Amino acid sequence: MKVLMIINEFPPTGESGVQRALKFVKYLSKAGHEVHVITPKKPVKSILDYTLCNDIPKSVIVHYTPSLGIKGKARDAIAKTKDSVKYQEPSLIKSIIWNIIKLVNDFIFPYDKQIGWVPFAIYKASKVIKKERIEKVFITSYPFSAQLIGLKLKKKFGSRIFYVADYRDSWQFEPKLSENVNRTRLRKIQKLDNMVLKKCDYFTVATEQILEEYFEIIPELKSKSTVILNGFDEDDFNDIVPMKFDKFTFFYMGKIYDYKRSPLPILETLHKVENSMDFQFISIGTIPKSILNDVNSKFSFFKYLGYKSHKQALEMGAGADILVLIVNDDIKSKGVITGKVFEYIRLNKPILAICPKDGVLEKLINDYKLGVATQPNNEAMLLEAVNRIMNYNIIRDDESIHKFSRESQTQQLIEVLSKHNEKSN
Repeated sequence: MKVLMIINEFPPTGESGVQRALKFVKYLSKAGHEVHVITPKKPVKSILDYTLCNDIPKSVIVHYTPSLGIKGKARDAIAKTKDSVKYQEPSLIKSIIWNIIKLVNDFIFPYDKQIGWVPFAIYKASKVIKKERIEKVFITSYPFSAQLIGLKLKKKFGSRIFYVADYRDSWQFEPKLSENVNRTRLRKIQKLDNMVLKKCDYFTVATEQILEEYFEIIPELKSKSTVILNGFDEDDFNDIVPMKFDKFTFFYMGKIYDYKRSPLPILETLHKVENSMDFQFISIGTIPKSILNDVNSKFSFFKYLGYKSHKQALEMGAGADILVLIVNDDIKSKGVITGKVFEYIRLNKPILAICPKDGVLEKLINDYKLGVATQPNNEAMLLEAVNRIMNYNIIRDDESIHKFSRESQTQQLIEVLSKHNEKSN
């Protein structure tokens, strides 16, 4: 097959969102398919990880485009401007400033801050499709504005292309979305989101929960959609040298947000046992300054080490004693399986998951006996979970976790892309 992958967040852009599409590219190519990638010439984030470039096979043809999307430091500056207003003591003037910032932001960026990349990607994709006679087109979100490219290509080429829309996260059902954007922008997002899912030829998602949410408003999706989980790449673990720590170590990697994935509940619980054991809690990734300042002032055992390369993160995880997962405790997050859980599984260390009760993450932890799952708002349960995880022995079943490998999941994508051949026949 010839496959065109339209990917906004691609190496050397770093962070966890890059992994899914990158591994699809890698294993599609290794399976013998001709892979073309369209991506912005300049990285779209300020956090870079050049080690991820090693995962791009030489046979992959990368087409770089200009972009007017808000990139890296500029986007971070916008976020800091909003946060500086948001986290100050409320007053009428500051409230007015905050609302003006939101109004301008929602008008200029109706979908997201990468919308300025869309025209360039459409132009390049049209040329590549014609020149290379490509029939399979895969577009992943975030950013969700990338799916505008799919709509334009579908309108131009019709049944000549098979357009797969891939959602790493939910769009219109994203927690707090309705609180963070005005009604006009929310309606625009809902309208475009629904149009994408009706017009695409196939819909792939990272969790069952996302699929179920969309089934309720677009029942016809049931005949053209599937879940392809995130996972781990066995190759990433071939030359991992576990980092040696001088203390018993709890380890968390990934993003921490202002309204979700807060480490405060577990840190407050660990603070209660601090006198009875010598330990440290290491966090890597990104964390808002508002939370970081609060945490640093309260907990001497907490160490934030910033963003690390993917390999460094795995080596730190391999050397840690307990791997920590934090998922927001609300109804919508019951269906969230954070992508790093699969790499945690491969690291074969006990997992302490702070997550919603009766959610999919809790079920995964319990079904595969990966560690202990508990809820953040129950102090007694958190303390019990900490005591249990300290003495937890994990026994991994290599055969049962193979379905979480990136290679296995790419085979699922190959089956999806092959449906175009079935339709043609």
